[in-house]
Amino acid sequence: MDADQKLGRNLLQLLDQLEANIGELDEAVSKAARQDARVWLLRTHPGLGPVTALAFVLVVGDVTRFPRSKKLASYLGVIPSEDSSGTRRRLGAISKQGNTLLRTLLVEAGQSAARCDPELRVPTGACAAKSSTPAPAK
Repeated sequence: MDADQKLGRNLLQLLDQLEANIGELDEAVSKAARQDARVWLLRTHPGLGPVTALAFVLVVGDVTRFPRSKKLASYLGVIPSEDSSGTRRRLGAISKQGNTLLRTLLVEAGQSAARCDPELRVPTGACAAKSSTPAPAK
């Protein structure tokens, strides 16, 4: 047996071990998600699966500690950064403060929901302005 075949066999064995570990972890997440009513409630939103809902509950904890949704969005780092002075107001990209993993999961959940639900694909803001612009005459 040459070195390439041995390496290939070792990589396949490693893949089998990882798949077994991932299966066990998926089952643990599913079990924990089934036991928490907050996770069940979050999963009613399009795009939110057990991993994202459980991560949200574990990271955010008691949502009643946030008086408004804007405070929660700020905690998660999904509001735009702001550079303002006087009457000029400039909003930038999202601030990316807070838990990176949860923010990534929420973005993925939103994209998943938009792919699956036609109502969520309606363009808004700048996208709507671009899509409603008539094509130039030839």
